[in-house]
Amino acid sequence: MYFGYNYWERPIDMNNLFVQRSPAFYVTNITTPVLILHGTKDKYTNLANSQEMYQALKELGREVEFVVYDGEGHGLRRKPANYHDSIERALVWFFKYLRVEEN
Repeated sequence: MYFGYNYWERPIDMNNLFVQRSPAFYVTNITTPVLILHGTKDKYTNLANSQEMYQALKELGREVEFVVYDGEGHGLRRKPANYHDSIERALVWFFKYLRVEEN
């Protein structure tokens, strides 16, 4: 819908806009540690996409963590405990990889 057509309406090749903008086709370029936080009820990003990215990064030996929140959508704000957990995980991740001193 973002490109004016659905992915199944045109052949998939490297000239396809979905392919050109898909992180899956650039996964070998990813060297930054990645934290994937995903809700099981996300309407915008399929859980399988995040699972595939996680698996690819693991196979490439990249630093990656994958957390799935049951019942959450794209913004992880339906359940306060999940929202709090996602913020805490992100802070721990940033402190670890940005080498920020905690006060």
